[in-house]
Amino acid sequence: MCAAASVLSGVRAIIFGTSIETLIQCGWFQIRISASDVVAASTRPTRPSVYSGFLSHKTDLLYRNSENRRAMNPWTDPSH
Repeated sequence: MCAAASVLSGVRAIIFGTSIETLIQCGWFQIRISASDVVAASTRPTRPSVYSGFLSHKTDLLYRNSENRRAMNPWTDPSH
């Protein structure tokens, strides 16, 4: 998710399920900056509300059980 683009485009809300911390625990490379921190750092007069954890019990499974993790992270695949 790109929280900065969401802020700059003027959306009213950012809603997501799986957190960055969960993605990291599942082996996905991430930049450890939360959507809430990005929104809070904005100087835009109107900022989106941030709703995290939406259906995370379902979205987390997509990342925990994903065989595509290697494709998304070529550094973990010795053949690359």
